[in-house]
Amino acid sequence: MIDFHTHCLPGMDDGAVDEAASLTMLQDSVAQGITAVAATSHFIPGEESVSLYLERRAAALERVLAVRDADPTLAGSIHIIPGAEVLIREGVSQLDLRPLCLQGSDVILLELPFAAPPVWLYEEIEEIVFGQKLRVMLAHVDRYMTWYSGERLGYMMDTPGLIIQLNGENIRSRHAFRLLRRWLPQTDHMVLGSDMHGSDGRVQDRQAVCRRLSRNRIGKQWLQAIDACSAELARDCAAGML
Repeated sequence: MIDFHTHCLPGMDDGAVDEAASLTMLQDSVAQGITAVAATSHFIPGEESVSLYLERRAAALERVLAVRDADPTLAGSIHIIPGAEVLIREGVSQLDLRPLCLQGSDVILLELPFAAPPVWLYEEIEEIVFGQKLRVMLAHVDRYMTWYSGERLGYMMDTPGLIIQLNGENIRSRHAFRLLRRWLPQTDHMVLGSDMHGSDGRVQDRQAVCRRLSRNRIGKQWLQAIDACSAELARDCAAGML
């Protein structure tokens, strides 16, 4: 039960503003049955170095772990997996991205541009996969239907080891799920995340998502893929959970 996309670290980005907000987010996660959250604060290439980001993340992690362990309802109930949500910009593949992977794994969470795919996009992803030997997880793919055709997305789906991360809140309604299943190419590598920021009300609500997916054949296939991929990544990240 992992939430693979959260902004729960205090003061890192536009997510949790302080430790109190982080604590509330962790409590909400536990209430849903989540046992681990990936702390994937935004990393924007060109705005700070990887080393500075890692310094800030280490300090934020120390603060959130302290409040988690001081709360008797959370201590031992939920783990944190350090990571990052890396915005794909031209040249991002020239950075050493391995320290930004989900800790304990070779999986890097990438955020696509919210625009028509630029000509350099596929080359950057290929260099990350083949040059740096990393597995790519694409963040909140369900949010890109406006800009990415199924054909263009299909080019990326052929990337070895590619993982699709879906936001739970965006597939709970029948209408949203119907649109998404028509647009998203077939894949066996999917995971769920909340993309919760603390004040925007985003939650994964796994039970509601599972109910929606279990109501038709394609949804059941997605649910099986989500469970299998999540279990695989849980094993990979086990050593990196805090």
